[in-house]
Amino acid sequence: MIIGRYAYAAGIAMSIAFFAACGDDVTEVTNVSGNASLDQVEKFKQLPKCNEDVEGTVVFVKDSAKVFGCTSDGWIRLNGIDGADGKKGKDGKDGKDGSDGANCTVKQNKSNGFDVVCDGKKIGTLENGSDGDSGDSGAAGASCTVKQNKKRTGFDVSCGNKTVTIMNGVDGEDGSGCVLENGENGTVNVTCGDGANTVTLFRAACGSAPYDPETQFCYQLYGNGSLVVGNRCKYRTDSEGDFFEETYDPTYLFCDGNDTLREKCTVEQDDGDYVLLDYDYENEYCDLKSYKIRPLANCVKGDKKSPKYKPEYQYCYKTKFAKGIQVANMDTCGSDQRLFNPRTDYCTLKSSGKGELHDMKVCTKSGKVNDSLDIDVRYTGADDYQGRGSICDTRDYQVYKYTTIGDLVWMAQNLNYNDSQMKLPTAKGNLKLDSTSFCFNNDSANCVKYGRLYTWAAAIDSAALNTGKNPVVCGYGAEDCDLSGVVKGICPDGWHLPSRGEANSLSRDGKYYKVNDEALYGAGVDSDSLEWAWVTSSSLGNNETGFAALPAGYGNFNAEGSWTYVGFRSQTMFWTSTEYFDEYNTENKAYSAYALGMISTMNPITNFNDKFYAYSVRCVRNAAD
Repeated sequence: MIIGRYAYAAGIAMSIAFFAACGDDVTEVTNVSGNASLDQVEKFKQLPKCNEDVEGTVVFVKDSAKVFGCTSDGWIRLNGIDGADGKKGKDGKDGKDGSDGANCTVKQNKSNGFDVVCDGKKIGTLENGSDGDSGDSGAAGASCTVKQNKKRTGFDVSCGNKTVTIMNGVDGEDGSGCVLENGENGTVNVTCGDGANTVTLFRAACGSAPYDPETQFCYQLYGNGSLVVGNRCKYRTDSEGDFFEETYDPTYLFCDGNDTLREKCTVEQDDGDYVLLDYDYENEYCDLKSYKIRPLANCVKGDKKSPKYKPEYQYCYKTKFAKGIQVANMDTCGSDQRLFNPRTDYCTLKSSGKGELHDMKVCTKSGKVNDSLDIDVRYTGADDYQGRGSICDTRDYQVYKYTTIGDLVWMAQNLNYNDSQMKLPTAKGNLKLDSTSFCFNNDSANCVKYGRLYTWAAAIDSAALNTGKNPVVCGYGAEDCDLSGVVKGICPDGWHLPSRGEANSLSRDGKYYKVNDEALYGAGVDSDSLEWAWVTSSSLGNNETGFAALPAGYGNFNAEGSWTYVGFRSQTMFWTSTEYFDEYNTENKAYSAYALGMISTMNPITNFNDKFYAYSVRCVRNAAD
């Protein structure tokens, strides 16, 4: 038996109400206190000192097979000894003051307890560790359990609804020689053995639960007034970067794995009640619409390093313009606000105003999407409720957005088609052009975002129009091209190069342009590369019509026989199919053509320029037959 055990357990020792010596009258006892349990020693001399700390304890002495109880009179034997009520006789035969007694013994049984046997007859049982029913003289007992408390380095002893934590001593395995002394700030110093090691324990209690004031706090819950123990949450200040600890209301807040305070999630139970719950912020999110905690998904399946998103409300994408994988919120469709991924679906409206979703088509030669993020390969093939959509240019399988402005449907992106048939020499003197369309500053990345810059000959596709010896002669002004009607030019099938009149329709109304068209080019662009807007006075365009003009700049073939590029991020020009004839030009040679110009400090206007300039192209959709 470990003597020191009594010093720790004295506060929770259970009294056993079976202190009756076996004598002449033997009463059969059953269901004796279910709380009772017997400690054991090998010999009587090993019993600890019977004092107030162990009073009420029952101990079984093995060598004599007797049970002793500690009372105010010291250790008293509970087993009858050959007629304890008699004076001298054995079994009470010679006693003068009592009848014959019976010898009583206590033996351990197989059902986790001890049987009380008098004169060979079992008259009662002491059971360990089970909830006892109400006895004749006392209320029902409560089951006691012991669980290891690794955090507090000890054991939690629970009886009924009460729990006491017993700390492990250091260098006091048998419990002997341990001294408890009150320390500072409500602590208890435990010294065991030779005093070489001392353990400091916290006395702080939150209701019935102990806690460490250094790392935890005690909080009274709002509403029911219950006391709970919470861990302090660390947080880092934005200015200095230092860590601080703070307490919080655990009713509504929780401290996540990144030491950040977050609001708990309101979750609807199966019975219709609502509870506030913590959740794994890195892998889950709180859906306030459905009142559920839902899992986040990785943009690239199986790649834990890829961005996470909310599958019910967001989508992942990657474009030629954005760096890395992007996450965006879904669009809404119609008056019923249906959510959809604009990279895989598009929305039209019913007469009721409710939304109707349609699948995007695939713009690839194979007709399949190999990239899980659908990089620039899907298009609508039809207008949405705003007269907007996208087309697939099957010449090189590029996708272009379009928008409806007035009676015309315009491309909402600059054309980026590179026709190898255009790489022909000019007939004007000794000017030699190695190509008829260019990327600004010869940087291919500029073509991806801002489209290509075309000479007028390339824009009208003069190689296809002219049947003379030199197919680019009229395109560079050596003679009149004599164009009339709709000019397809370099545009895709079903689209044409706008005339001067069509371009003028844009200059009569503003609000076509936007500073940062995130929907088209992705969020997070640098401040010096913001998409340009037409600006009048101090008002920025709001892109109401979705035209989304970009400051692509332009190219000029100079007198030295080389190209220079100007106007990048400050202006843009779009070719029309209309030539300019100088009234003083008696040779009827058209060296110039009209273009629509947009500069950030003035209204859009059409003006004529030399055909050797390289401008952007926006195509117009042919009228329906």
